[in-house]
Amino acid sequence: MRTLLAPTGDARNLQVATFLETLGLGVFLSVGILHFTVQRDIPATSVGLALTVSGSLGLVTGIPLGRLADRANTRLLLTAGLCLQAAAAAGYVLVADRAGLIVASCAFVLGEQVAYGARGAIMGAIFRPEERVAGRARMRATNNAGIALGGGIGAIALALGTATASAGALALFAAALLAAAAYSGLLRVSKPKVDHPAEVHVNSVWGVLADRHYLAVIVLCSLVATHAALFEVGMPLWVADSTTAPNWIIGVLVALATILVVGLQVPLSTGADDVPGAARKQRGAGWLLLAACALFALAAVPSASALAAVILVLASVAYVLGEIQQTAGAWGLSYALGNEARMGEYQAAFGTGVSSGARLAPIVVTGVVLQLGQVGWLAAGVLLAITTTLTVPLAAWAARSPRTTMDVAV
Repeated sequence: MRTLLAPTGDARNLQVATFLETLGLGVFLSVGILHFTVQRDIPATSVGLALTVSGSLGLVTGIPLGRLADRANTRLLLTAGLCLQAAAAAGYVLVADRAGLIVASCAFVLGEQVAYGARGAIMGAIFRPEERVAGRARMRATNNAGIALGGGIGAIALALGTATASAGALALFAAALLAAAAYSGLLRVSKPKVDHPAEVHVNSVWGVLADRHYLAVIVLCSLVATHAALFEVGMPLWVADSTTAPNWIIGVLVALATILVVGLQVPLSTGADDVPGAARKQRGAGWLLLAACALFALAAVPSASALAAVILVLASVAYVLGEIQQTAGAWGLSYALGNEARMGEYQAAFGTGVSSGARLAPIVVTGVVLQLGQVGWLAAGVLLAITTTLTVPLAAWAARSPRTTMDVAV
C-alpha cells in the first residue's frame, strides 16, 4: 500500500485530488448514460451526438490549452478546470433535452482539457525526470481505485432505479469535483519548472506541431493504444457471442483487470524513465498483448464453459500485464522526449493523439476484428507486436534529434 501513496507535499495533494475526481467519474460512468436516456428521456442518438460533439471539442482544444498551462499559473488552471467540470456535472442533473446536454458536455470536456494540461505541467514540475513515470503510475492506480469505488456507489443508485437516486448520484459527481478543486488549491507549485527559460521561445508559433520526431512517436503510441478497445469493447462481445463461458465472467474479468492495475501499475512501471527503458517496455508489452489475443481466440474453440472461463482469465491477465507495461512505456517516452520548457503542451499533444486513436478503435474492433473471428484476434495481436517493436528504432531516432541529449542505446 505504501508504494501506492505519493510522498507528502504536492505529490500527495495531487494524488488525493485525483482520487476525488475519479471517484466522481466512476459514479458518472455507472449512472450518467441511463440518467439521460431513462430518467430524462433523451434519445440515445442525441446522447451519442452530444458525446461526439464534446469529444471533438476536446481534440481541438487540447494542445492550445496545454500551451496555456506552460505560461499561466498551473494551480489556478487546475482548480478552474475542476470547477468548470463540477458546474457541468451539476448541469447534467438539470438537462432535459439534446441542446442542454450538448452545452453541458462541451463545458465538461473544456474543463477536463484545462485540467489535463495543467496537471501534466504540474507533474513535470513536482517530479524529477526519473520520478515521473512512477508518479504517473501512482496516479493511474489511484484513478482505477477511485473509479472502482465510484462505480460501486453508482451501482447503488442504479439498484434504487429512481430519478431522485440518479440525480443524487450526479450531484455527488459534482461535489467530488468541487472537493478535488479545493484540494488542488493546496498545491504549492504554481508555475511550470523551466530549467532553460530561453527554450520556451523556440518554435513559439507551432510548438509541438513543429516537432516531427515527437509527433512520429505520438502516432505510433496512438496506434498501439488502440488495444484498449480490444478489452473494453471486443472482450464482452466476444465472450457473449463466441465462447461457451457464462456472461457473468465479463464482470469478473473487468474487476480482475482493475485489481491488477491498482496492485501492479507502480512496480511494473519501474525502468521506463528514460528512452531506452520506455522503448523496451513497449516492445515487451507487444508480446504480452499478442499472447492475450491468441488466448482470446483460443477461448472460442468449442469446450466446456469452465475451461473457456479459465482461458479467458489467462487472456485477461496477459492483456493487463501488457497494457500496464505499454502505458508505462508511453508515459516514459512522452516525458523523456518532450520539451521541458513546454511540458504542458507536449503532454496535451500526447494525450490528444492517444485519445484520437481510442475513439477510432471501437469501429475497427467491431467492424474488423470481431467480424474475422479468431483470425481477427490473431491478426490484431501480430500487428500490436510489430508496432510495439517498431517503437524501439523510432524512439532512438527521436532521441537523437537536436532538442534531446538522451542516451539512446537500446
